[in-house]
Parts: sequence; structure tokens; C-alpha cells
Amino acid sequence: MSRSKSSLSAKISSWIDPYNKTREVFSTDGKAIYCNICEKSIKSEKKFVVDAHANTGYYIANLLVGMMGKEYKKPYLIASKHLQATNFETVCQFINASLKIFPDGVEQRLQFTKRS
Repeated sequence: MSRSKSSLSAKISSWIDPYNKTREVFSTDGKAIYCNICEKSIKSEKKFVVDAHANTGYYIANLLVGMMGKEYKKPYLIASKHLQATNFETVCQFINASLKIFPDGVEQRLQFTKRS
């Protein structure tokens, strides 16, 4: 019984070691694997599950607003959110939801720039 536990622990260690070279991405107690980046537990039956989890994306959307002009002005962070995917629909939903913080709405403007 202890032999199978130690072999599982050794397997798990060999699976997560390549990802922990520069920083500790995964940790384990010998039975379960924990992702320190997304703070989730990962099934530890097969190596491909660890590989698939390591290859998933983690998308953060930030909405910055600021004044445009000749002089640089510091932008302001209006909203930040974790997105499951970065496609047209999720990004538009994030922007629309974030702009609702302005009580009078957002004035539509066009910006024309002169070509050199």
C-alpha cells in the first residue's frame, strides 16, 4: 500500500517539476495537485490533465480612460475583471457593463487625426 502511495507521489512530483523551474506554479501534498496561479485543485490521475491545465489561458481585462491631447495625461483604471475567454462578445460585455458607472451615460465622439 505504501509503495503505490510513494509511486503516485513520485509521479506527481515528476509531472509538476518542469513547471516549477522559475517559480512555484504547482504544489502537492503527494495526493492532490494545487495550482498556485489560479488557486484551484487539479485532478491528479493523469499527466495530461496537468499539461492541459498549464496551457489554459488566464485573461484579465482592464478598462482605462483618459483625456487625449498633445500633452500626456495619466489614464484612470475604471474596471478590471477576469474573463473566461477573450472574444468579441466577452470584451464588449465587459466594456458595456463597466461604462454603466457613469450616471449620465457616455457621450459618443469621433476622433480625427491628421496624417503626417
